[in-house]
Amino acid sequence: MEHEYPAIDNAKLSSVIKNVAKKQATDVMDPEDLEQELWVFYLEHVAHRDYPEGAIVDLIKKQGVKVARDERIDYMQFRGAFVYSPAVVRTILEDAVWVDSEDCPDIEGRIDVSRALGELNDDERRVLHQRFAVNPDTRPHFTTLETSRIERAIDKISMILNRGASRSELDIDTASEELAYPAYA
Repeated sequence: MEHEYPAIDNAKLSSVIKNVAKKQATDVMDPEDLEQELWVFYLEHVAHRDYPEGAIVDLIKKQGVKVARDERIDYMQFRGAFVYSPAVVRTILEDAVWVDSEDCPDIEGRIDVSRALGELNDDERRVLHQRFAVNPDTRPHFTTLETSRIERAIDKISMILNRGASRSELDIDTASEELAYPAYA
């Protein structure tokens, strides 16, 4: 069967998988393990289908988010609690907090991080909003001081979440829009 779309270049595919695994890896799952999971997914579900290159990249990214999220949930259930590293918080801010709820890959993480955002001061919320919610094309250039504020705010969210702020206080099915969409006014 001849493909309607040109097959994705192996070097590009390898680079995409490696980058997705690196971005989504957490303290729970090593990048190499996630990389292997993504290769298996590609070979079993994508390689034999006639997808354009952009769709292949999108499917791999979505699968990376799904596998990392599932691993985190398994870990939380096994240990009874999840430790939020700054890397995990950054990923949730990038992928889950300021997106439409139907596009959200990690609703539990979104709720946790959204709640923690409420404990930050206005300056911290403002700089995080500018970094993670604003379109990258119109995002302002950050000074060294602002970059440090972003990193400190991410660390602070991680500390807030790890000190015992748990989802058990929330009914996830009835979480308010205020929690789902942290406001910055």
